[in-house]
Amino acid sequence: MRGAMIAAGAYLIARFHCILYVFGGFLIVTAIRMATQDEHAIEPEANPVIRLLRRVVPGDGRLPRAAVFRS
Repeated sequence: MRGAMIAAGAYLIARFHCILYVFGGFLIVTAIRMATQDEHAIEPEANPVIRLLRRVVPGDGRLPRAAVFRS
């Protein structure tokens, strides 16, 4: 997906030079949001993708030297 987005962005830049202003504005808005946002603890257990992955792929949850997958 990342490669497709990079390719699409490169195509847009080559085709429409004014798109650089749109991309620049997006970066500035993102930087301002990141600078003004309060830090909060990341809770991986609340992420639905991680919960689904833990149901599908069995593991014991210990890292880094423990076996991640049960046999």
